[in-house]
Amino acid sequence: MSVLMYDVGITLSDCSWERHHHAFTLACSFLALNRSVLIFAGGRSVLTLSEKMEGLDGALSDDLLKARQIPSLRELRDAIISLGGAFMACETGMKMAGLSSDDLMAGIRVRGMVSFLTEVGSHPIMTL
Repeated sequence: MSVLMYDVGITLSDCSWERHHHAFTLACSFLALNRSVLIFAGGRSVLTLSEKMEGLDGALSDDLLKARQIPSLRELRDAIISLGGAFMACETGMKMAGLSSDDLMAGIRVRGMVSFLTEVGSHPIMTL
């Protein structure tokens, strides 16, 4: 079995809406420059990969973001997927957040940190 390799790895380590928004904006920017991105959601940050996308600290409303012409977190997440980026949810984080794989949006792989590190290889990793 071949292992996918990504140009950039981004790890999320908490459930801060603002950090996730920044990380997703950064990922979209890398993808726009044709650099492949893998985002690993660790701890309770897995909440951002759920269908409901609830429980993130400090979330701004979609209405406020729209009024200020800022993409929502969901729009950024969808853009990452449409641009070819990938997400990985931490096995331990899923347990911490009380989620099952059925709670996640389609296409999310549930793996551990070793899988993430393997797929990023020696490329840069950013923790937000």
